[in-house]
Amino acid sequence: MLSFPNIDPVLVKLGPLQVRWYGLMYVLGF
Repeated sequence: MLSFPNIDPVLVKLGPLQVRWYGLMYVLGF
């Protein structure tokens, strides 16, 4: 599993912009 929960607060902090980067990083991490 990935450490995505660690970036979760950052995702909510930045907003929809981070959502896109979060999804890209998730695919790369996979």
